[in-house]
Order: sequence, then C-alpha cells, then structure tokens
Amino acid sequence: MDSPNGNILQYQLTRKLLSGSTGGSANTDSILTVTPSNYDDTVFFDTVRYLPPGATYRIYVQAMDSTGHLSQIDSLDISDSANRFSNSTATCPSGYTPIPAATFQLGDTDGQGDPDELPAKHYFIKSFCIENYEHRDNTGAFQIHMTWQQANAACESASPADSTHLCTEAEWERACKGPDPAPPLTYGYQAEDSTNPGAMLNVCNIGTGDSIMAVTQSLRNPSCLTKEGAFDMPGNLAEWTQDAYSVNAYSLAEAGSDTLYPGRPLVAPNDTGLHGFRGGYYLDTHLPTATTLHSARCSNRDYPTQIRPQVYPGCINPSQPLVALIYGNSLLPPRCLPIPDSLQGRSIDSVSPGADSNQIIFLIHGVAQPVIYTLPPNPSYDSSRPISAEFTPLALAAITL
Repeated sequence: MDSPNGNILQYQLTRKLLSGSTGGSANTDSILTVTPSNYDDTVFFDTVRYLPPGATYRIYVQAMDSTGHLSQIDSLDISDSANRFSNSTATCPSGYTPIPAATFQLGDTDGQGDPDELPAKHYFIKSFCIENYEHRDNTGAFQIHMTWQQANAACESASPADSTHLCTEAEWERACKGPDPAPPLTYGYQAEDSTNPGAMLNVCNIGTGDSIMAVTQSLRNPSCLTKEGAFDMPGNLAEWTQDAYSVNAYSLAEAGSDTLYPGRPLVAPNDTGLHGFRGGYYLDTHLPTATTLHSARCSNRDYPTQIRPQVYPGCINPSQPLVALIYGNSLLPPRCLPIPDSLQGRSIDSVSPGADSNQIIFLIHGVAQPVIYTLPPNPSYDSSRPISAEFTPLALAAITL
C-alpha cells in the first residue's frame, strides 16, 4: 500500500452528509486539520453544532507526511438518533421528522403580529410526522410552481395508507415554533428567535432573491433548522397548507384544546377558494430588513405584499403556465392560451395586451425587442381588446415587489 513516512505532519478530516439521509444532494465540509504532537496517539474531536436528527455522516481521514505526501483515504460512517418520537417507540418514515404531541402558542408571539394572527392562545396538538424539507419528487427535486389543488393531490397520493396530507396551518406553525415551553435550541436557528435576527437572514435565504438556492439543497445552509429537525421552514420555498384561508381562523381555535388531531384544519379546505401558505421569504429583497424578518416569522400567515393566486376555471395546466387574457366585459370569461411554441423555453419577463385586439406582447429577458404574437381567431373575443394579460399562477405564491 502506498503510504506516507512515519513523520506525520498533519491529518485532514472531511465530513459529508450522505444523500440517503435527506433524500437530496450531499453536502461536504472540510472541517478539521490536525497537527499531531504525537502521531501514535492523536485524538480527534469533531464538534457538530447543527446536527439534524436522523442524519448520517461519513467522516474521511487522510494523513500527510513531512514531504507533503498524502495517504489513502480512510472513512467511517456515523449517525445520530433515529427519527423517533421522544415519548414512544414509534418512528417516522425516512425523510420525515417526528413532531411530538405538545402545547404551543398558536398565533402572534411578539406583540407585533398581523390581525389574522390573533387572538393568540396556547394550543394542544397531537403528534405527527412532517417532511424534513419541502416536498420533492422521486428524483429529489423540489416541487415548485404548484397550485394548491396540485399540492394537495400530491400529498394525498404520497402514502394513502398513512393518511398523508398537506399540513394544516396549526401543524405547520407547531413544527416551525417548537413546543411550549421551548427546549434549548442545540442546533439550528429558530424563526421566532429575535435575539439574533441577522442569523435568520444569513442562513435561511430570507430577503436574498436567490431562487437558485431555494431549489438546490446543496446550496442551502443546513443551520436553517427547527428545534425538532425540519429544514427551511421560515425561508426558501413557500408551502401550501390544507386550510382554506380566513382572516378570522384563529378565533375558531379553542384555547387549550385537547381534541385537535393531525389533519384537522381550522377552516375546511375547498377546491376553488383561497388557501393559506406559510414560510418562504427569499423572493422580496426590496422591503426593509425589519419588515422582511417580521414576515418570515413562524406566526406570519400573510406576507404584507402578497397577492393570493387566482385560479381561473379551465386555465389549469399541470405542466406549464397558460396566458390568461382578462376582459373588462364581465360576460367574457378569461381566455386561456398556451405559450406560443416559438417562445417555449424562453425566459419571459412579462405579457401584456397589444395595440390591436388580436395581439399580445411578450417581453423576453435580455432581449430589447418585444415579441408580438397574433392570437388565434375566436368569434367570442375578436371584437374586444383584453384589459390585461397574465400567466396563470402555478407558483406557490405571487409576490408584488
């Protein structure tokens, strides 16, 4: 075996989070370089400050001698505790984190919340499992550009026997906040922690506008972690919740309730109405820092600049947005059209009505000259000019910047 001489100058250690433990890309960190005082009995100490529950790491060790020659790499796999409920032997499936039954404070926790977070109250919810990250497909890619209907169907079909469902608003908030009283935070940063607001900006992709990080697990900071091991709840992608949105929803929640079971929404969902979503605040970089952080709290139910997506009947396409033309005459419903074949794959900044009733204008990112598209004939619409044009909202949230 090729090996260094006996005069060991240093050891180099690297820690890798194995992809199998999180279902996504692996993260690798160069963590330690040790210069031994006695190479025969050198002891290595690797302190992991932010260690998510149920994770498996591989530690690589390589020696370098006084000539700079590197040995072959040795490795060791280590795991922390399994995804197990603290008060029972029950476990969650791979990729899920257990949220034990507990009382927590539902609603505004800092006295500066929005009206739809009130009245705040202590609230009991039974145990459940939540995905470690936002939902991903079987390739490990984050599921984005989803209507509520699509997200709801995806969750219900994930494991019907286990009654998988979109988190209710109470479940999502409980998982994000932790139980009451909250245990010491031994890893990660907590969204409601006002003692270190700068950390939230740095680790949770809040207010950065970085959409690449939001959909790329390996670029995310693993420190954006709740008390029980759910990642990226206050930052990155927004997540639909099961409940139909109501500004008065929290007045319906009974303080101290011991009857709430997982999957029971405060307001029953429906197929056509508005639904709430939580978390995800990388999008808006124009608001003041204090406002951005306020909106990234676990309690926050509605971003200050949010527009809830309108689902147009007949305009839902599971694979791509459509162009919805809106007419002033209420007798004319929105006209829904696919994006022209010539523009498929292009980065479209905006769409708007043209000067004539049979034209719409596309602005292409990085291209000065707009693309004028002539609409296919349609007797119902040809005599009227649309007052606006927009893409149908497959996105999790539409944000006004």
